[in-house]
Amino acid sequence: MMTTCPACGAVITGTGGARPVGRPRKHSVEDLADCLGSHELTSGEFQRRAADTLDISRASFYRLLERGRREFLFRQRATDGRWISVPKSQKVTEASNELPDQLSELADRAITEDP
Repeated sequence: MMTTCPACGAVITGTGGARPVGRPRKHSVEDLADCLGSHELTSGEFQRRAADTLDISRASFYRLLERGRREFLFRQRATDGRWISVPKSQKVTEASNELPDQLSELADRAITEDP
């Protein structure tokens, strides 16, 4: 879809539904989760293992590590700082625990109020 700018008349091309711009991702969060597997690793050990097995850069590793933590694929134990995989059954529990109390209150209020 092409339109023109009303101010200067320049042609503007729309990208709605177009293919993504830029280089495709080489690694995913799932790759990192597979790399961790059943191991219990410190951040440094995990990063070195990922670099050796996946050929992933340090920056990409830490970007995906944070995303995987937010998506409950793995977590860091508070006691010793080691990363572990999160079982699927635990992901649902942790995700529901992350909901703010206000959201729960609003949901309860919406259920009990008459329309």
